[in-house]
Amino acid sequence: MGVGWWTTRLGSGFGEITSDDLLLIDDNMVVLEGNGKPNPAVRFHLWVYRNRPDIKAIVHTHPPAITAFSMLGKPLPIAHMDSCMFYNDCGFLARWPGVPFGDEEGRLISEALGELHAAILVNHGHICVGSSIEDTVYRAISLEHAADAVLRAMAAGTIQEIDPDLAIEGRRVLMLPSIVNDSFAYWTRLAKQKKFPYKNLAT
Repeated sequence: MGVGWWTTRLGSGFGEITSDDLLLIDDNMVVLEGNGKPNPAVRFHLWVYRNRPDIKAIVHTHPPAITAFSMLGKPLPIAHMDSCMFYNDCGFLARWPGVPFGDEEGRLISEALGELHAAILVNHGHICVGSSIEDTVYRAISLEHAADAVLRAMAAGTIQEIDPDLAIEGRRVLMLPSIVNDSFAYWTRLAKQKKFPYKNLAT
């Protein structure tokens, strides 16, 4: 097996991906294993992997709530206990650099992420990273949920953000391995039953 990054081949939809759709690519996007071509939009992912040796997985999508929230041009407010994991751990890219096919987009997005584990990309979507597939997916689903809650609250009135000390403790609890892994296992069971509660996450 070569050294590189796993991604899906161009043209495969999230709802139909199997192991046959996976490609192992190097940092020049040359296919090392698998059949097909990688999506050129994953080039900016390579920037993140290069700059963050601690990162083992990336989730980047344009789900409905995050897509809508990204149009507001604002950082994510931490205003609910379930979003505390993102307190001081969610970056913000304030300008859309265009379709992310080139190295400039990779530089900008990786800089917006920095040493954090998530970032809102204005007029675009989001990126979540982690040390495993489990915690990365957990962050991505939680960020979509957080954005949805913020949009609903903004429509009703003024958002009251959480006290920083409480947010720090909430982040610690929500990122406990037992909570992360149990949540991922639950979502996996639902997905196998085609009952996944965030079915539009990958749209």
